[in-house]
Amino acid sequence: MNKKRVQGFVAATLMATALWSGSPVQAAGGIGYEEKLSPEMPSPTQAGIDISTDYAVWINEDDDDQGIVVYDMDNGTSFVVAANGKDKLLPKVDGKYVVWIDTRHDSQGDIYLYDIDKKQEKRLTTDAAVPSQLALEGKYVVWTDKRGGKSDIYAYDITAGTEKKLTASGVASSPDIDRSLVVYEDTRHGDSDIFTYDLSTNTENKIVSSKKIQKHPSIDGDTIAYEDNQYDGYYEISTYDLRTKREKRLTNGADRPTNPRVSGGYVIFEEDDSLQFMEVGETYVETIERDYYKKIVHAADGYNVFYTTYEDGETTGHIYDIDEEEEVSFGAEADNPSLPAASDRYVVYVTEVDRSDVIMLMDLASNQAKIISNPDHDSSRPVVTDSWAAFYDDSEDVLYAYEIKTGKLKAVSEEDEDVPVEEKYEIDKGNLVWLNKQGRNYVVTLTGLSRLTHQEIASVRSEPHSVDVYGNLVSYVEDSGDEGELNLYDYTTETLEYQRDGVIENAQIGDDYLVWSEKTEETQTWDLYYYNIASNRAFPLFKRATGDQVRPQVSRGMLVFEDNRRTDPGEYEYQAYDLEEMKYSYSMSGEAVATQANLGGNRLVWVDEREKGEPVLYTMEVGEARDDDDSTVPPDVGEYKEYVFEDLIADDSFFDIVNDTDPEKVVFVFYADTDDEVSYDLTEIEDIIELIVDVPADEVLVRIYE
Repeated sequence: MNKKRVQGFVAATLMATALWSGSPVQAAGGIGYEEKLSPEMPSPTQAGIDISTDYAVWINEDDDDQGIVVYDMDNGTSFVVAANGKDKLLPKVDGKYVVWIDTRHDSQGDIYLYDIDKKQEKRLTTDAAVPSQLALEGKYVVWTDKRGGKSDIYAYDITAGTEKKLTASGVASSPDIDRSLVVYEDTRHGDSDIFTYDLSTNTENKIVSSKKIQKHPSIDGDTIAYEDNQYDGYYEISTYDLRTKREKRLTNGADRPTNPRVSGGYVIFEEDDSLQFMEVGETYVETIERDYYKKIVHAADGYNVFYTTYEDGETTGHIYDIDEEEEVSFGAEADNPSLPAASDRYVVYVTEVDRSDVIMLMDLASNQAKIISNPDHDSSRPVVTDSWAAFYDDSEDVLYAYEIKTGKLKAVSEEDEDVPVEEKYEIDKGNLVWLNKQGRNYVVTLTGLSRLTHQEIASVRSEPHSVDVYGNLVSYVEDSGDEGELNLYDYTTETLEYQRDGVIENAQIGDDYLVWSEKTEETQTWDLYYYNIASNRAFPLFKRATGDQVRPQVSRGMLVFEDNRRTDPGEYEYQAYDLEEMKYSYSMSGEAVATQANLGGNRLVWVDEREKGEPVLYTMEVGEARDDDDSTVPPDVGEYKEYVFEDLIADDSFFDIVNDTDPEKVVFVFYADTDDEVSYDLTEIEDIIELIVDVPADEVLVRIYE
């Protein structure tokens, strides 16, 4: 390929591209400070909230772009739509649709729709509309519209793309809908009464016309609930059964109950500062929340109720399961977290969601977390870098890798062919080393995760104590009966760099060191040893050490191990040691009650039970973050298409492909599936220029993210 042409292309791109650079993530407290990991909970604005079987929606208070958060109830992930910086009201969700009132054109607003499956946005109303009080069900959107100074109910058929005016009284409001039946209040006869309009038959009926006022109706199935003041002038909640055509007083003596929502056979309503519910046809009242925030009206679907509380100037969203009578964890919450692992930017851990042990990925830059494993399967022992996570699927006995910047999940092992050894695998950048049980042998396998290329490092008869990978090196400790054999292997040159016999366990590789735990024959204690890769020499780490030092973990130039020199027999404490400075380093505070500590990237993460014995996650930076992983700040999660750069230049299709794509989503990948793999998006043009003139164009990949 003509190098001048490549350089010309890069120069042109440089002129057209604004430079941007990401920075490594640092914890708020800095190096040596403990930080409790508490993923951010929803903080909805007064624009409103909603919930359906599959999704919940809201707008976060601190979002200047006013984007609507669409939260997946099944897997705990979320994404944002319509982040245009314009005010929005009343986000609603049902099925695959999200609707809201958007002021991007004028202050009175228009109704917009987002199709989750198609990822497409559509404006539903014209400038004449003055919408409020939205409701969504299936293919129908209904709302109150005050165009022309009147107040009437309108409906929009999403499938047909048609709008219909349902009332002509000019005094109708507060619509709700279930299936094709719209319910609303109307004061055409003086006091407010409850009406229905059947969109399938185009018929209107007055169904509740008792004396005085009936208002704010809600419908689910055959039940309509509403506020009713026909009882001695006091408001209560009443219901109407569409099958029997009978009214029934639900509450009795309540303190001005308001905003009833009927869902799943229950009626949820506000009373004073409490959020309460009653089963339809029963008399017993139960409380969901005593400090309910009334300025954001609750939403309900099935047994789930979405509501907010307010404390210290901030709102917090909650989901409550009426049937189970307990709060439902958002996907971001860690319920009994275990087996954490860390990189500079991410923490992964196991938590229980809907009775399954799932893998959570927490982004420390955004303080958001999401499920990355199959939510219906039990999974265990996650590991992570700034670009990949990996874990074991216990339900399938398969190793999986998750690419963070694309959200793609890949099976590393084949369910019917491979037998990965549970818990014995490690990750570095885009490489995973793991044990594959093949017949009587154990195969130490190195997998390049980008293209799932497999390289056999060694085949041994006994199950190795441990495996590790770092840079161009792989370590494994072969069990040979009473003793073991430590091997350090350079997989790029396919040469054995170091070998040692002994009673050895847990060998780990860092920047310039290999560290392991070895049983000393004279003292019969476990001591730490290290091999200096540069000098090709091995030494005991601590001279004249007493007790046992076991389970070393190495990341870059830092070591964490377990030590029982100062503890009771059988008990251990964690110690941190700087291998470059050869001195003890930052340690956990005296308040820490730590278990399952893991060292990765520039940080230590652990499960801590200092708070009343309840397990929570803590992290502490033990060094500076590095911006040296496979990628910088990843583009938005999504699918991507991959091209060979040479092909794009040869047929002049590059600019056609990227013309409508954000620069951050055009990613160049160099040295794919090697230890040197790096990737840069078009905003990092200087880095691209450095490499693109030296790397053959047919070895450069271009990924276009959706």
